[in-house]
Formats: sequence, structure tokens, C-alpha cells
Amino acid sequence: MNSVINPKSRWMKALINLCIGGKKIINHEGHKAQKLLLFAVKAFMKINILNAGYCTSPEHIAIHGGRWRTIHFPAMFALLQHPRFGPMIFDTGYSYRFFDETKKFPKRFYRWMTPVTLKEEDLVINQLAGFGLRPQDISHVFISHFHADHIGSLPDLNWSRFVYMPHAFSGLRNLPPSEDMKHAFLRGLIPSDFDSRSHEVDMSKPILLSEEYAPFKQGTTCSATNLLLAWNCPATPTAKWDSSSAMRTGSCFSLWQMRHG
Repeated sequence: MNSVINPKSRWMKALINLCIGGKKIINHEGHKAQKLLLFAVKAFMKINILNAGYCTSPEHIAIHGGRWRTIHFPAMFALLQHPRFGPMIFDTGYSYRFFDETKKFPKRFYRWMTPVTLKEEDLVINQLAGFGLRPQDISHVFISHFHADHIGSLPDLNWSRFVYMPHAFSGLRNLPPSEDMKHAFLRGLIPSDFDSRSHEVDMSKPILLSEEYAPFKQGTTCSATNLLLAWNCPATPTAKWDSSSAMRTGSCFSLWQMRHG
């Protein structure tokens, strides 16, 4: 799938509001500001929603009250082309490393529980090539959380900085290998130099957002990029992510703010 986000959707308007300082402009400019906001997304940053493979699983496992029928769960990621920071991506989808990591027990249970379908053209590096981009062109990778369908291609992005929220990784960092499967964590997908290239977002001083930023309730400025990160999920490593968050992918934060400073 390769789709440009519809700027007229409700959650996209909220995202646009974040992009250029929303509240102040809307209060002073009214409806005129909405046209400016819509123009801003087209003029300043292009967002493409893509899939890097998919897995199948019973609906009820992921959706409360869901049925027992098997459905597809696309491994979605986003290509963000920012005027200042250049190309960035949000999550990475699957890679062939998932199959390498799940060859042996007990990790093979991961493959059985969520059978993965992945084609050569689905790989992040191949999809980037379709946009005329190379892995070394990606300045930052924003990681929502550390399941295989979100970090599968981290090892392919050897020049990127990784940005993540502390609760997404704190419970996994010192996890004994014997506990990996309880958390659906494949440590072999983490690059060996991850710590030296990563930035943990400081959530100690959150900014409360007004209702017009819905569904996002709070945020903070990322010192690595000076972008405003807005999130709509619990700040605990064991909590489930809010399904209404960014891009409707179960991701725990939205990463877009085109504040140039």
C-alpha cells in the first residue's frame, strides 16, 4: 500500500494543527487558518503510509470483543519527507530477519502465532528506492514500540538516529533472554550500536494539549530534532497502546511538528 494521508480527515487536521502551532493561529484566524493548515502539510512535509508485509492472527487477540476469524494485520510504516530534517520514517515494518530470528524454539512460537507474509518489494529499503531514496538518506527513525512488525528493518538503517519513548524500551533493555517471548521481543532485531545512535524522549515535563489537538492529549519537544512529539498512550511499559493514536496503527506517539527553530 502506498497512500498519501488525506489532509481533510479529523485526526489529520489535528496533526496539521500541531504542525504550525495550531491553537494560536486558529484562535486568531478562524476558518482562514484551516486553509493555511491544509496547505502547510502539502507545502512543508509529504507523508506516505506504506506496508512492509503483514501477519495474520485471530481478530479477538488484537481487538477487544473481536471474532475468532483470522484477519490481516499490515505492518505499516510512514515515510516522512521533512523540509529541514529530510526523509525520516516512523517504524519499519517486517524484514527477512524476522524469519531468521524465529527459526528455533522457543522463538518459533512467535512465527506460528503470527504467520508473516513478506515479499521482496515490501522491504523498507526497496520501497525507499521507489522514492529515489537510500537507507543512508533517512535521518531519523521514530519507533513506536519494539515488536517485530515495527523494528524489523532497524539493522538496514545504519546511518539513522533512533527516537523512542522511554516506556517503550525500558522494560526490555535488561530483560533476560528467557523472558523475550512473553513480551514478543526479538532482541536480534536491535542493531549492536543502538544505544550510541538512539535518543530517548524526555517525558518528565509533558505539555498538555487542548481539545483541538485530539486525539492527542500531551506532548513534549524532542531535543534530538526540535520536533514536537504528541502521544496518546499510557506512560507505563506494561500498558496497552491506545488504538486511536497516530496513523491508526497502534503506535504510541505521533511524531510530526514542523517547528523550525
